[in-house]
Amino acid sequence: MSRELTHGERELLSWVLPEDREGYRAMRELVLGLNVTAQGRRGEGHLILAPEGTDIDHDSPLPQVFALGVVEHDSGGTSVLVREPLGPQVDVEITGTSGRSEKRRWTLSSWKPSDACPQCAGPVREVSGKTQNGNLIALAICQRDQRLWVFDSVSGVNHPVPVTLYYSELMRATRTREPSVALDASRLFTATAQFRDDDLLRAFSAYNDIRAKVSTKDRLVLPGRPKGFFQWLFSSFGRKL
Repeated sequence: MSRELTHGERELLSWVLPEDREGYRAMRELVLGLNVTAQGRRGEGHLILAPEGTDIDHDSPLPQVFALGVVEHDSGGTSVLVREPLGPQVDVEITGTSGRSEKRRWTLSSWKPSDACPQCAGPVREVSGKTQNGNLIALAICQRDQRLWVFDSVSGVNHPVPVTLYYSELMRATRTREPSVALDASRLFTATAQFRDDDLLRAFSAYNDIRAKVSTKDRLVLPGRPKGFFQWLFSSFGRKL
């Protein structure tokens, strides 16, 4: 199986990979330069793009999501998803139904700090941080859509962040061990206001060391931990001696 991308496929992939942001532009150039060489394990609409002669990997875990969007029609919708490269191949999924008229479309690729959620148009919890080189990152949490992503100002990419592993790091950052809390990742969305900005950033830094979403060479500057009462008491007492 080998064919070129159709006009419709190219249009949808170009849309979720906008050329005005460096990181998306690089992926766009890669994807649009490849042919469809195989069907993926998730069935119709799961396309594997790769150079001719590539030995396709059907066995490795699917790579993490790089870009996504949804086109809503009068009778359903079409979802578009691009995964991070796996060697020379890129998995994309274009699934759903098409209608005669498009109602609206949204993509996470369009978001920038201070914007509303691109999916529901509601407010997001936004936590900003800087790297050692002064570059901005912004962690965004949409409670309504239960979605988490991080904006990288260097590449302009909004990287979706899987919740479960991130929440585990958040529980370590907050030193939470109670099973009913520590194992309930949905609390990231149902109890968002209970988490401090510095703990959310600290958890992302730890998560990023495991599953890098932004460059690990330019470390995130983290705030110092607030002192507990006894730490404050002893440090104050020590200064008086």
